[in-house]
Amino acid sequence: MSLRAGRDAAAQSASEAAVAAGGGEERRRTAASALERIESLSNEAAKRVESLQTQIQSAAAEKTAARSENLQIGRPLAGAGRGESYGRSRRRGNCNRVRSGRARIAEIDQELKVASMELDSAREPSRTGTCWQSYSLDIGHMAESCLNELRRKRDRTARQYRDRPG
Repeated sequence: MSLRAGRDAAAQSASEAAVAAGGGEERRRTAASALERIESLSNEAAKRVESLQTQIQSAAAEKTAARSENLQIGRPLAGAGRGESYGRSRRRGNCNRVRSGRARIAEIDQELKVASMELDSAREPSRTGTCWQSYSLDIGHMAESCLNELRRKRDRTARQYRDRPG
């Protein structure tokens, strides 16, 4: 084998090694990116699980407190002989309050949907020309403000019905 052929063979093998190293580096970067995404998803899932566990514990404590309260309320009423009828009337009243609360929440949700649709239509470019475009930012801000206010009302109403005694 001549010196020139040896040199060409060495250059060829060096080129092939560089290509292989570049491919390996690309695979390493891709794997690192995928690992970061998996870790991010894992962290999000862990936070969600923790949140759900907290909610479960809170619901269990609330349920225990409600049972205890029901027992305390039921004892004097049962002793007086009026417990059953009082419980039924109270239950009916609570059911009516829950229904009206749910109806109000449904109304607020409907208002939110309407406001959201108005916001979406306000964000779309108008076919009528430049006049609409000059006001689009103001309309978007007003729509967002309305949505936020409706959400606060809905949350406040839900809290009122949830926090009512009995």
